[in-house]
Amino acid sequence: DTREKRSDSWFQRVYDQHNQDGRHYHNVVHLKEVLEYLQILRDNDVVSASQYIPMVWATFFHDAVYDPKSNRNEKDSALLFQKFAKDAPLSSSLAKMVVTMILATEKHKTLPSTEEDENDLAETTQAYFLDMDMAVLGKKPEAYRVYASLIRQEYRFVEHDLYCSKRAEILQSFLDNSDTIFLTKEFQQAMEQRARDNIAQEIEFLKSGTIPGG
Repeated sequence: DTREKRSDSWFQRVYDQHNQDGRHYHNVVHLKEVLEYLQILRDNDVVSASQYIPMVWATFFHDAVYDPKSNRNEKDSALLFQKFAKDAPLSSSLAKMVVTMILATEKHKTLPSTEEDENDLAETTQAYFLDMDMAVLGKKPEAYRVYASLIRQEYRFVEHDLYCSKRAEILQSFLDNSDTIFLTKEFQQAMEQRARDNIAQEIEFLKSGTIPGG
C-alpha cells in the first residue's frame, strides 16, 4: 500500500532526525516524554479528541529540525511538517493548527489562531502543548540537573563563561517575564513551584561558574 509506505518513510525520517549526533536532550527521549504527558491529558479528558490529533503531530514535528547553532529550528520544523501534511495529506485546518503550535515553541507563548471561530480552543490547545514541552523544568531536582547537563552538551561549542552568562539570562527571563511559567492550571498546580525552584538553583550555580553535570 503506497500510503502505508509513505507513512513508514515519514516516521523513519522523523525518528532519524531525532537520533542525529549532537542531540543529547532534543531527541527521541524528549519526544516520548511529551507523548506520555499528552496521553495522560487525553486519558483524563483534559484535552478532547479533536485537540489530541494536532497535538500528536506537533509533538512529532516540533523538534524535527534541531541545530543549536541555528535560529530557524522552529520555522524549519514547521516547513518539514508542511511537506508531510501535503504528502499525507492532512486537511488545511489541521495543518495550520499544527504549524501554529510548532511556531509557538520559539517563544513559548501562544500565537493567534488562523481559525477565528476556534480561537479559544486553538489557544487552549497551544497552551497545553507548550506546557508539555516545558514540563522538564518541573521535574524532581536530580532529574532537572540531568536535563541541564544535557543542554550543556548540546551547546558544548559555546565557551564556558559565555554559556553560564547566556543560560542564566535565558532562565531568568522565565522567572521575570510572566506571573507563571506554565500556562494551564493543571501544570501550574503540579509543577510551577518546583520549576521555579529548579531554575533559581541552576541560575545560582551558573553565576558561580558551575554548570550542572558538566
